[in-house]
Amino acid sequence: MKSAIMGFPREWDGRKAILELKAADYNWRQMEWFGFYFEYLCVTRLHGLLQIPGDRFSFVRPNGRKTFVTFDMKGTINWDIKSKAIKTDDHRSILNDQEATDRSVREYGAHGLVIALS
Repeated sequence: MKSAIMGFPREWDGRKAILELKAADYNWRQMEWFGFYFEYLCVTRLHGLLQIPGDRFSFVRPNGRKTFVTFDMKGTINWDIKSKAIKTDDHRSILNDQEATDRSVREYGAHGLVIALS
C-alpha cells in the first residue's frame, strides 16, 4: 500500500484533475474537487490491494434511529480517506463517526487514515 500511495502525484492541477474525474464520471461536478480527486486516486490505485469499500457498521442511536457507517477501505484494518486544505484558519478535520471508529479499533486493534494535505 505504501508504494502505491508514494506513487501519487505530488502536485495536482485543478483543471486536469477535474477533466480526469469527468472522463471517469466520478463526482467531477462537485466544488470539492480536491477531496473527490484524492478519493478517486485512492480507489483506482489501491483497488486490488485493499477491499473497497471497507466494513459497514450499524448502530441504534439513543433517539432510536439506526445509523450506518461504511469505511472507505479495508486491509487487515479499516481505513478512511481524508483531504484537508492546510492554508486555512481551522486546522481541524471532520473524521468518521466516533462510535464506528471506536468499534473498528476494538475489532482490529487499529484504524487507519490516508490523508492528503493541500
